[in-house]
Amino acid sequence: MRNKFIKPFLAMLLLVSMGASADTLRVAAAANLRFVLPELIREYEHSSHHKINVTYGASGNLATQIIHGAPYDVFFSANPLFIDILMEQQKHRGQRINYAHSEIVLFANQYSSLNLDNQLQGLKQAIEQNQLEKFAIANPKHAPYGKLAQHLLMEADIWQTIQPQLLLAESASQTLQFALTSNVDAAILPYPYMTQEKIKQQGRYIKLPGELSQQLIITKDASLLAEPFIKFITSEAAGKIFIKHGYLPITGNPRTIDWQALEVSIKLALATSLSLLPIGLILAYSLARGRFRGKYLAEALITLPLVLPPTVLGYFLLVGMDSNSAAGKLFYSITGDNLAFSFSGLWFASIIYSLPFAVQPMLRALENIAPELREAAWCSGLSRWKTFIKIELPLAWPGILTGLILSFCHTLGEFGVVLMIGGNIAGETRTLLIAIYDSVLAFDQQQAMQMSLILLAIAVITVTAIYRFNHRLMRV
Repeated sequence: MRNKFIKPFLAMLLLVSMGASADTLRVAAAANLRFVLPELIREYEHSSHHKINVTYGASGNLATQIIHGAPYDVFFSANPLFIDILMEQQKHRGQRINYAHSEIVLFANQYSSLNLDNQLQGLKQAIEQNQLEKFAIANPKHAPYGKLAQHLLMEADIWQTIQPQLLLAESASQTLQFALTSNVDAAILPYPYMTQEKIKQQGRYIKLPGELSQQLIITKDASLLAEPFIKFITSEAAGKIFIKHGYLPITGNPRTIDWQALEVSIKLALATSLSLLPIGLILAYSLARGRFRGKYLAEALITLPLVLPPTVLGYFLLVGMDSNSAAGKLFYSITGDNLAFSFSGLWFASIIYSLPFAVQPMLRALENIAPELREAAWCSGLSRWKTFIKIELPLAWPGILTGLILSFCHTLGEFGVVLMIGGNIAGETRTLLIAIYDSVLAFDQQQAMQMSLILLAIAVITVTAIYRFNHRLMRV
């Protein structure tokens, strides 16, 4: 008898709860959105009459939860890298969307006498003079703001020396909590926190170089309520709210060409191609003239980046050269940077990925030199080194130049490895191709077209120059 009434009651309760949840959108958001998102939600709920539940946390932790089945509909990340991970795991629906850019600050609370400067020299001095008690950042392993903070501390050459005073928070919001206590001198925080008057009154701050491009995605099994909410987030009205809270919005604000990204792209392409000149020559000469076991395996490994997807190569580099691995520690000891989120790491990854574009033309040019010419030079008394310099190098020069130009152009147009290794740090790892991608996602077609035309012009000019030079060389 009891079961006769209990079962219908439970069924009705289940239906009610399902109906309630069907009208509720579940959002996972990076902790730095704790102040801006409530206002956005209030505005949206007022016009849509839909409810939104928000869970704040470190972007890396939230992404891990989604991978393991957490029922979120929308994920706001503070770093595109975690969006990449979810998309690789096929935990998304539709395309990623850029919703804002965020800057960072060095914050000292009211109890601290720390000298603030954007090069962190005051912080370095405080460490050297034993005047720093505690310094807080978000955990670099899963918090994007912590990763950027770690990069800046490494760049200022104080990452190792600050370890005894370093306090790692689980998220940006917990970092703020630490920063406002009397036993923590300072912290690196998202700039949007400084738009809160009650926080500004409790300390001093100065902006630091670098910013994070923030993206969102709709999860694979998201409610139909997700699309209207995202449409609101990318609207002009939402953009004004983002501005109010210290963000640099993507929508509603046409931007000029990102000349800084172009500078990073050209600097990276030049550094990579010039580095590949001696590396490519050595490898090409060894393969052309050498007779050793494993020669074909070596040539296959050099050629592998031609057929290997760039994201796969980037992943293997990230895993193989993690900061805790022997290779990662060696890389840090040589460059002073970690592989991820640094220009040095981007340069190293570009060398690996552009290697076949430099080696293959050089190798073919050396192989096409008639062996009789070398033998005649040896018979004339020239050493192998002089033969290479005076005979082989001039004859192989068109192939060497081709390899140099091809590696330059390929690095300039590389996207996957750059995004995996470098992320999207303004002035450091954001290349022009990343800037174009951001513009397309923001529906800024004009800016995307302008920057694409710049890349096209550079490519046409470069390739035309090489063909013209080779033609003149062949006529001579």
